[in-house]
This record gives sequence, C-alpha cells and structure tokens, in this order.
Amino acid sequence: MSQLIIRYRERLKGFATETQLSQVYGLSTEVVARLQNRCSIITQPTFKKIALQEASVEELSKTPYLSYVEARKIVRLRTELKGMHFSSLHSIKDFDSLKIKRLALYLF
Repeated sequence: MSQLIIRYRERLKGFATETQLSQVYGLSTEVVARLQNRCSIITQPTFKKIALQEASVEELSKTPYLSYVEARKIVRLRTELKGMHFSSLHSIKDFDSLKIKRLALYLF
C-alpha cells in the first residue's frame, strides 16, 4: 500500500491536501481514514504553475488530473474563445467544480 501512495504522491508532485489520499487507487475508505488520522501535511508542496492561456497540449497533458484528450479540449476551447479563464473550463464536458479546483493547484 505504501508503494501505491508514494507513486501517486510522485504523480501529483506532492500531496497538497489530505483528501488526495482518498484518490489513491486500491486504498479502502477505512485505510484512508486511519492514514488521515495519523498523517498530516507539514510542508505544502510548491508547484511550478503553468499558464492556462499559453500552455501547449503537451504541457497541459503532463499536469496531474489531465489526460492528453482533455488537454486538447482546453486548447481547442482557448482557441475558440480567443483566451479563457478558469471559469471557462466549466463548459468542457466532464469538467466539474472538483476537477477545476484540483487543476487550480497546477495552472494559473
């Protein structure tokens, strides 16, 4: 289980919130609850945020929580709108408030 947690943490470039533990594939709710009681984030990770307005599809697809297909959708929308803000992401199918909140850790 610890290897699963470590790999996921590396993929995210660090845990920013304790709730991210619940996203680790294979961890039961009980295990996550025990971990959250025993562990805390002492130092917030620092992410090098990338510009939503300028990032290429390749750059966006390396962002945690984004697939290559989703990155292409963002670039396509950005092109159609001639620029965009985070609120514009709501118009992309399957981009809910939670996903956009997660992306805000990595994009500006």
